[in-house]
Amino acid sequence: MSLKALETELLNLVRRGIISYAGSGQFKPNFPLPVLYEKLSNLEKDLRQLLYAINTSRRKALERNERATANIRALMSTHDLNTVTLSQLTHFLFQHSLESSEPLRLLEHFRRATRNGQPDNYELQLWLDRDPDTSVFAVLHAIIAQLVQKLEVLEKRMKDPADATDWHVIDVFEADLHLSYADRRKFHQQLLLLETLGLLRYRSDPAMGQTMHLTLLQPPVAREQLVIDLQSLRLQESHAKSKRKLMEHYATSPQKELYAQQFARYFQGEKPLLEQSQQELRQDLTSQQRQIATLTAGIHVIEGPAGCGKTLTLAEHVKHLINQQVPIDHIMITTHYTSAEGHIAEALKGLESEGATAISTTINAFGNKIFAQYRALLRRSDGTPYYRSVQLPQPLKSGSDSEGELPYINQALKRVATLDFADLVHHRHWPWPQGLEPPHFSPDYRSNAAEEDRFQAAIHRLRQYGIFPTTPPTGERLLQIVGEHTGVYSASELYAVYMIFIEVLAEQNLYTFDDQIVFALAILRTNPEILREYQRYFEHVIIDELQDFSPANVELLMMLCQKRSNIMAFGDSFQEVQFDKIKAKGKRSGENVKIAAQAVFARLAQRDTCDPGKAHQLTINFRSTQEILDFATFIRSKANERGAILTFLRILFVFLSHNLFQRISSSRLERAPLMNVAVSFSRITFPCRVCHFVFGERRRLTVFLTELFVSGPRI
Repeated sequence: MSLKALETELLNLVRRGIISYAGSGQFKPNFPLPVLYEKLSNLEKDLRQLLYAINTSRRKALERNERATANIRALMSTHDLNTVTLSQLTHFLFQHSLESSEPLRLLEHFRRATRNGQPDNYELQLWLDRDPDTSVFAVLHAIIAQLVQKLEVLEKRMKDPADATDWHVIDVFEADLHLSYADRRKFHQQLLLLETLGLLRYRSDPAMGQTMHLTLLQPPVAREQLVIDLQSLRLQESHAKSKRKLMEHYATSPQKELYAQQFARYFQGEKPLLEQSQQELRQDLTSQQRQIATLTAGIHVIEGPAGCGKTLTLAEHVKHLINQQVPIDHIMITTHYTSAEGHIAEALKGLESEGATAISTTINAFGNKIFAQYRALLRRSDGTPYYRSVQLPQPLKSGSDSEGELPYINQALKRVATLDFADLVHHRHWPWPQGLEPPHFSPDYRSNAAEEDRFQAAIHRLRQYGIFPTTPPTGERLLQIVGEHTGVYSASELYAVYMIFIEVLAEQNLYTFDDQIVFALAILRTNPEILREYQRYFEHVIIDELQDFSPANVELLMMLCQKRSNIMAFGDSFQEVQFDKIKAKGKRSGENVKIAAQAVFARLAQRDTCDPGKAHQLTINFRSTQEILDFATFIRSKANERGAILTFLRILFVFLSHNLFQRISSSRLERAPLMNVAVSFSRITFPCRVCHFVFGERRRLTVFLTELFVSGPRI
């Protein structure tokens, strides 16, 4: 007897009063019923807007029945789609991409796309077998209508429809429901869907065949604390890919006999069918390089002068991680300058796997990507976004002295004079550093260039430490950051101007280069679900040229690796470019506001897995002659002796000044810009080669020489 016939006979027996059966399902609404109906209506509107936005941003790809990739979290934030959470929405879309959802199937394909380093990217395609006369919005409306219908059924089973605090019984076997076996299954699935959307809680009826007895072998833990070992699964995935390739080759190759012999050796146990592929490390690595390249987990700081093979060791370390079954596109290599990024990308070019590559990016490009996608989540204390325009914010165009910021600092100084910060902090609950009294500004402020320069220097330091109003520092921490740079102003006044300066720039839909990191930090600090997605995605972070990184840069990467703590940082504090100044108008020199690279090295080295407080060293140089190495080593050893370094710089300055005069006098360089002259000097003679060893790549030496020519030798 078929299941359908058995079902019919059982129903007849129930109606004749011969037998009875009942279910034991229970449900509990998470909201009052009117709110549930409203949420379903809003969900339909949100889904319509989401599909329309994806289609529009991807050149009508959905209309053409093509696959489209979109960052759904960013679109939800941009279009204020907040009826349900991202997780609930993506589960809803996934459920309606399965065959079991037909005929009300929305999507042919829906899955997370993980190759672009963006954890919230999803790839989707509309259902191909949909009736051409039925629009996707009509299907969506039918899905929501069925969910509304189920809510109406549940409402009738509630003793008090206004009570959303108690559990209620739902018996899917009740005769008045007239549900067949298939109908009960569908009813059950739709109740599960309502639970997935967070609208109610549902305890399924054991008679539905959906219950399963599970025994936890360890106490329950929070989701963010779960640790899942994916190595065996990744090995299976790797073998599956290799098997597919082998089958493709067998189907297309004319050498059938060769594969027949391979299969025979496999079944006879002589040779495995698939050899485990490994990336062979270079044989010419030094013992230092090999030891560092084969480190697998933890935080490690690697120091070494220019020419010691840091980039080579970095590339070999990536090979080793791939051999340990770490997906290559879950490895981030980041640096400060685009030129270094290009060198790294070239070194890793041969490690591509089926289109996937290690993510090589500058730290600012990474921060800017987070800011651009989630800028709507950057909110003031009253909940309104800093950036309200639908247009993408534009970077502030400013010169090397950051003069472009000064007009906006001037506006901020004028605005603070009109504000009562005590009222804003104590009554309007503005976030404010604990232990710091709100400032009081004079109402008759007049523009003052010296004041603007002082505030600009403080703002620059606050950015370098990643300070943002949504999570203010303590008063003590703020004094540590700006203490020696306050001048006649208090830390409270400097911080207040910084807060208003951020608002002034946002009103103009502008941001600065340093803001890219500060904003990314602010978004991740206040949105832990986004942070968890990035932490889950990036398994290893590798830093190149650590000496160029600010404390905010390092904090951003430490947040990404908070769970796994897999960071390897390469750098050389002697290659730090020291000339980062905020210059006052009409003055040759300025205030050095750069955070010393040694502070950044020390912070990471304190957490070094192998030897806390110490860095790994690369000491063998492959670039320079012994004569240059000996002299440069002497200069580096006297780094803390002001007189020794000053003497060397004076000699170098005199030498270069003489050559500068000769070269500028020549017709070839008569009209050449000063920077070009400096570049030409980076290629000549013994002192410059020593500088090349000390300062690293030519770009750093160029910056050093240009500053030296303009300002003279200063320590």
